[in-house]
Amino acid sequence: MTNDENPYAPPKYEATGLVDKLKNKNPWQYFIGAFKKYAVFQGRARRAEYWWFRLFNIIFAFSFSFLDIVFKINIIGSRGVLNTLWSLVTLIPSWSVTVRRIHDCDKSGWSMFVPIYSFILCCTEGTYGNNYYGPDSKWEHSQDTDINQNALSSAMQKKETKNCLFCSLSVEVSANFCSHCGKNIFEYENEQKKKNQEKYKNLEDFFNDESIMKEAKDLRRIYGKSVFISHLKNKAKELGLGEIEINENDIE
Repeated sequence: MTNDENPYAPPKYEATGLVDKLKNKNPWQYFIGAFKKYAVFQGRARRAEYWWFRLFNIIFAFSFSFLDIVFKINIIGSRGVLNTLWSLVTLIPSWSVTVRRIHDCDKSGWSMFVPIYSFILCCTEGTYGNNYYGPDSKWEHSQDTDINQNALSSAMQKKETKNCLFCSLSVEVSANFCSHCGKNIFEYENEQKKKNQEKYKNLEDFFNDESIMKEAKDLRRIYGKSVFISHLKNKAKELGLGEIEINENDIE
């Protein structure tokens, strides 16, 4: 049985050169990328960016320590000049990349001051899709990445997707079964729509839902008005309320 015939097979996304470019991004680019974001404590950093930065940092630190010993250039006691200068240069980018790595797990950057916990977070894969601190770092487009944005856009346009209500992973909009967990999405969605229609008998009930509005206002704070309105409209559709008109000025 082929993937096209199997309802549980994950959907295919074809983006010419996209996967290759992601795989071929060399470690040095991650290291330099961390320096380009020298004091950027907002946003997210994937594990590759963090650990390649750490590895090169250690290599350079040992190299400079070796040169300090060979040429006997010390500041105080056995503390070498080159190694000390390198430590000062990398101090801020080391903090910033750690904070962004922790943000990728949807945790506060202050967690970096909790030794064991921060190490576990730095080893943990980031949250799937957008989180409180920004877009998914694996697909973030910035000037220092070598990803073909047009290729990614065309890939996402191939098939419209939605999130499975059981495992939260992406599936085709028309799918009746989740291709990841195998659950029956269709029946569950219909049951949820009926419950939501009873719960939200009018739009006032919808806008008075604290959890919905908190999530929307967090998005507005990070991404602006258009994302705020779009999120509420999509949320109303998910709940089975259909198309709604929203005037942001009417919402506190």
